[in-house]
Amino acid sequence: MTMAPKYDKVNFLYCSPSSIYSPYMYFGGLRRALERNGLLHYAYDVTGPEAPDLKELVKYPILCITGSSPPLFEVVSYLKGKQLLADICPESFRTSQGCLKEDHYRELQRASELFDLYLTPVDTDLEAYWGKPCYWIPSWAHTEILGDHYAPTIMDKIGFIGQKARRKEFFARDTNGILLPASTPPEQSAELNLAQRCRAINAFAMLANPESDYLAGMPGKIFDIAACNRLCFSQLNEETMFRSRLLFEEGRDAVYFKSFEELEEKFRYYLQNPAQMERIALSGFHKVRQFHNADLRARQIAERVLHHANGGGFDPGFNEVARFAPPAGENRGCAPVAKPFMDETEIASIRSALQLIPTGADVLEWGSGNSTLYFSRHLAPDSSWVAIEHNDGWAEQVDGMIRQGGRENVSLHMVPPDATFIDGVEDGTFHSFRRYVLAPTAMERRFGLILVDGRARVPCMAVGWPMLDADGFMVLHDAQRTEYHEGIPAGAFCLLQRHPQVYNGPDNIVTLFMAKKEEPIARLHAILAQSIPGVELEVFRFQGKEEPAAPPPLAATSLPRGSAPSAVLINTYYDAFLASFYRDRPELKSAGYFAQLEALQGSLFGDSDFYSGGLARQGWRCHDLIVNCAELQTAWARENGFSGTLPEIAAEQVRRLAPDLVYLQDLNLCSGGFLALLRPHVGLIAGQIASPLPSGADLKGLDLIVSSFPHFVERFRQAGITSYYQPLAFEPRVLDALPRLPFEQRPVACSFVGGLSPMHGKGYQLMDHLARTTPIEFWGYGANTLPADSPILPRHHGEVWGKAMFGVLASSRITVNRHIDVAERFANNMRLFEATGCGALLITDYKENLDQLFEVGTEVVAYRSEEECAALISYYLENPGEAAAIARAGQRRTLKDHSYALRMAQSAEFLQRQLRHRREAGAEPIPERISDGYRPITPGEITPELTSAWQDPAIPARQRALVQGELCAMYRGGGPLPYQVLARALGPVLPAGGALLEIGCASGYYYEVLEYLLNRRIDYTGVDYSEAMIAMAREYYPKAEFFAADGASLFFADRSFHTVISSCVLLHVPNYREHIFETARVAREYVVAARTPVCRRRPTQYLRKCAYGVETVELVFNEAELLREFELNGFRLAGGEEYSGDADGDQYLVTYLLKRQ
Repeated sequence: MTMAPKYDKVNFLYCSPSSIYSPYMYFGGLRRALERNGLLHYAYDVTGPEAPDLKELVKYPILCITGSSPPLFEVVSYLKGKQLLADICPESFRTSQGCLKEDHYRELQRASELFDLYLTPVDTDLEAYWGKPCYWIPSWAHTEILGDHYAPTIMDKIGFIGQKARRKEFFARDTNGILLPASTPPEQSAELNLAQRCRAINAFAMLANPESDYLAGMPGKIFDIAACNRLCFSQLNEETMFRSRLLFEEGRDAVYFKSFEELEEKFRYYLQNPAQMERIALSGFHKVRQFHNADLRARQIAERVLHHANGGGFDPGFNEVARFAPPAGENRGCAPVAKPFMDETEIASIRSALQLIPTGADVLEWGSGNSTLYFSRHLAPDSSWVAIEHNDGWAEQVDGMIRQGGRENVSLHMVPPDATFIDGVEDGTFHSFRRYVLAPTAMERRFGLILVDGRARVPCMAVGWPMLDADGFMVLHDAQRTEYHEGIPAGAFCLLQRHPQVYNGPDNIVTLFMAKKEEPIARLHAILAQSIPGVELEVFRFQGKEEPAAPPPLAATSLPRGSAPSAVLINTYYDAFLASFYRDRPELKSAGYFAQLEALQGSLFGDSDFYSGGLARQGWRCHDLIVNCAELQTAWARENGFSGTLPEIAAEQVRRLAPDLVYLQDLNLCSGGFLALLRPHVGLIAGQIASPLPSGADLKGLDLIVSSFPHFVERFRQAGITSYYQPLAFEPRVLDALPRLPFEQRPVACSFVGGLSPMHGKGYQLMDHLARTTPIEFWGYGANTLPADSPILPRHHGEVWGKAMFGVLASSRITVNRHIDVAERFANNMRLFEATGCGALLITDYKENLDQLFEVGTEVVAYRSEEECAALISYYLENPGEAAAIARAGQRRTLKDHSYALRMAQSAEFLQRQLRHRREAGAEPIPERISDGYRPITPGEITPELTSAWQDPAIPARQRALVQGELCAMYRGGGPLPYQVLARALGPVLPAGGALLEIGCASGYYYEVLEYLLNRRIDYTGVDYSEAMIAMAREYYPKAEFFAADGASLFFADRSFHTVISSCVLLHVPNYREHIFETARVAREYVVAARTPVCRRRPTQYLRKCAYGVETVELVFNEAELLREFELNGFRLAGGEEYSGDADGDQYLVTYLLKRQ
């Protein structure tokens, strides 16, 4: 009888370095991969605050990373002989004394006596690691993070990511300036830094991976570059890369070079052959994701460690290249079939389902890859597997794997997308994948199992359900994603399986099995419950749309969706655009609702699905309605058995969806009658305005208004309407649909895209002047309003919408912008972001807030008169180098700071906050006693109980009840005077995004108050010594940072924050001098002493009082003494506001602004 191996897991011992990228790549990332694959027993970071659990460490073999480092050495020394010790060491020993610092080499030599096994990513000297067994483990990419952060490409430079100092000779040869190092400064989060690194890679179409002076072997950035779908030029040293160069096939997965001259020559070649460049990048992308992902590498690492721990000797077969990648050329894919990139329990459950389908039944898969090869092996001999793939490069690789593996029962059908699609970022829609979705219908067959694991999963489920055998299963992979739920067939019997594996969020991976009968689901449930111990299973029948009065899809099911809020975004499209759209696509008039909606949004008109897509990224469930499109809305009414006017159809859609939020993107819809139809079925109604207010709009019927006009926001608030300022934005996905032309090759020298109508006022005069004095060309509506002799008419090219409009901007070197008169003094329109986002040099009219959006003269150019605008156009046409530099800087700024993803992250935060305010209104009574019972005491009478009173766990709920009422008053245009005073103090000095620390933050409400009143984002951090307060703050404001700490002993570095608020703290602490010292120490520019009680004729007073029912202490400071204390710590009075005063009683409430001297 074969004995089971003694060990099936490893322990992980590591030391987090100061580098932020490394902990995720090698430490946190590897740790997570081991956890996901069930291979980790216990992990310990020696730099953490806790001592290691030595009893747990000795239970399993121990894997270390750079175990020679001093922090690890002590622990490893203790463990020597108690358990097998393996070390992942990135150095090459053949050249170590020549390339390593001497002290580092001594560390390695000393540690070599402790380790039993080495693993290394470098090629050389595998047999010479201090005489210990050594296995080659190539580097890898964290594909679960890399590739998710899309950015446009720079075509005319080769990017470089890494340490330039270690490649001085390489950069010295760049005499033509083709290299462009990318900056990736560290951040506080490893994952954020890896995302930032990914964005830096994605800024280029091609990147270099030169040999390092420090390591002997291929640098691991080739994996990151390939994982981001970018072409990698990797320097080849055949002596030190004789293994690793075989991981990527030359000219197919990557491009190798031996000299800088060869690099430059190949770069020029691929610059002229972009299609070939993209094919190689795509092949490398799939190579990394299939063979060099973190999960696969974690299993390979653990396999080697466990082999030795369970008594195995050195196995040279582990070092064969074929273990890590298929051979080159036609043999790609001949390596042993890898398991699908799924959780082990999901693989087991799908195999079980395959055993239950009728004998001889066929299988359909939308998507292809390891799942195709792996699962098809488990079919009956007379069954076949049909896979539908959309990506031609990947289809070619999978087809080779099928042929090499002799899978005669597998057929692969390559069906490309019908419309623009960003692979790796979007799931796709029926509009963009029509032929792909419908491909199986032409086969005229039924299937015993349908695996939905590709693109456009919602329409795939709808098309696949009628083709499913009566006793078969339809399987939805990644069913935890709520956007797929609307595709679940009504009446389906369902088995939901939650897996231990977790990706990028709080939700577990979920697989959903669907069947037309109850019996197959019951049988599968019985098998899985018995064969996979501890698996979480749930059986239910999905009612879906069969219930006419039901809320939105999924409301009656138990599918996991947490507490995700829902929104219906109601939009209108220009009538002229709709007429043109359906005139060019007459077949759509008879198409279904879903097909029409996808086609309309796919045109990229207006803001398309940019708002809903941004909210969906924040976890919202969103639905878009285009309520003035008669063809679309009547299609919905026809399909859903409803009859009525267009407003009534829209109201019925809202009724059935029953969302938390309705977001009106056109306030022309804001009539009392329409709002009355919506109000019973929605929690919150928001409106948005960036144009003249429509007459008759019922603004009071809205719960809040969002505007890109700062002056509108102020007027709405004065009228008692909650209003948020939010600039418009640009959607980077648009760039994938546009020509990627170098700046100097753009065919349009100067353009204006926009309307010419009476509401544009002075715009007529400007455009007339430019038409007479510059080579400007015009696109847009309103040409029919011009006089017959207008110089604009000969250059006017008609209306452009959506993609065509973006195409004009992307083909323009310069584009001119001007605001409509209603904008008054403020820059706000969409063209600011559309033009810069498309890479044109924007010349726009000067507005007083323009410098808050762009750096004028560096990222955009501004004019103040017709003559200046014409002169600027002429200047930049004559100086294209300067124009290109500003255009590039403007595009970088827009993509960095003005995307819909960022805007909607802010919207999601304040919308959820408003929903919560409504939910909690009146839930807690405002306490009758807030601050009373004052009586004088001496300093000697102050007890620890009095100074620690605010740590009482009963206070936060009582105070928050008061705060909620104050916040509601603020949103109605009122609110406490201290809120206004603090905002007035900070407004002139705190920049957008400025780092702000509040000491004594309580439940964090000033984060909400200040962002609202200042109309800007704040990098907020809150500190309070009450653990209960901090717990509440984190629960209310999860996007802000909060710490429980004593204001007299802060752990922040000197001058960490632009501004520090001492918020009602000093008056409650007898050791206020220590607090002032710490407040001044961590402030860089300003300190605000908020809501401070002072006297001017008396010395500092000490009082005892009752606060929220708890006895505490309060100080009333002698004002001169207080200000002198701040001066001693380097801060002098710069301003202040007294908002309560009693001259007779010599007592005042003041907020002070103090500036560093």
